[in-house]
Amino acid sequence: FRGAVVKNILTFESEFNTSERMLLVDNYRSSQQILNLANEVLRELPGVRKNLKSHLKEGDKPRVIRVQTWNSEADFIFQKVESMIAKGHNRSKIAILSRNSFHLDLLERRFIRSGTKFRKFGGPTLALKDHVKDVLAFLRTRTNPKDWTAWRRVLMWFPWIGPRRADMIFEKMQNESRSLSEVVKSYHSLSELYDLLKTLDEDDDTSPASTLQHVLTWYRPMMQKLYDSPESRRE
Repeated sequence: FRGAVVKNILTFESEFNTSERMLLVDNYRSSQQILNLANEVLRELPGVRKNLKSHLKEGDKPRVIRVQTWNSEADFIFQKVESMIAKGHNRSKIAILSRNSFHLDLLERRFIRSGTKFRKFGGPTLALKDHVKDVLAFLRTRTNPKDWTAWRRVLMWFPWIGPRRADMIFEKMQNESRSLSEVVKSYHSLSELYDLLKTLDEDDDTSPASTLQHVLTWYRPMMQKLYDSPESRRE
């Protein structure tokens, strides 16, 4: 299991000398070619010796592809999938396995841009990840300043701002007929947000692309404070 101490299983028999070993070697999911590769890896590891056996028909021999960057990896896989689809392969028979969900972000982005349909299991899609929802929430406030759901998400990025205080800030804007930037200015903990609002208000270029660029430039340092693995999210 992820995060488990390997020593626990390696020393199990010595610590519990009345235990009985039962090897699970039958595999009903992978071809023998894949299991041969797994068996070779297992032989290099300390611990239980066993030989996995498949109950499926022979399959393709696994290939190891070496790439230089995450982007190169995503490009290779994307082009491979597109080539298979073009040759008439059934989309439902194509699968991409990954150890962590965020490893698929770059690849997912390519599928979205190309319009290639896909389903993701075992983690949120890119558009549902917190950092993406953060940026989208701020963009929503620019198109609809009265979008309280979006403003609440934005305001709660900051220290000392919880749901209750966020509600108070928004109610103050409504009751006093003031813009949120004017209200935010009076809160020291929201000084960074005020700087961004001021920059956007003074920018002559109000296009979505320009707004997004300002928001991303401002949000990246904020993301470092809000989330673990900020580098993978940045990609």
